[in-house]
Amino acid sequence: MKTRGTFFNWDELDWIVMDDNMRRKQVWSGKIMNVRMELKPGTKAPEHEHVHEQTGNVIQGTLRMKIGDDEKILTPGSGYIIPPDVPHSIEVIGDETAIMLETFTPPREDLI
Repeated sequence: MKTRGTFFNWDELDWIVMDDNMRRKQVWSGKIMNVRMELKPGTKAPEHEHVHEQTGNVIQGTLRMKIGDDEKILTPGSGYIIPPDVPHSIEVIGDETAIMLETFTPPREDLI
């Protein structure tokens, strides 16, 4: 079975502006999606849930994240795993823009 890969550079992808405080870049294939998120200080993503598995890594900034009943402060080098259908929320704390790399499976069709 032959497969074909694709290379990309985050710096060459266009930003998708979600609102005044959040923007993203994304790549996806049939079964997986990677998203680079940037959130300005004070940004809050209210509690939500989706059928997608989600993982993420904090590259820059400080975040308060709640997954289910657990809450934690995340800093660069921290990561998270969110199972399907588990409520979660996030807030950027501090004065630095937060940058995260997130993975979703399957890809989030609502973002494509």
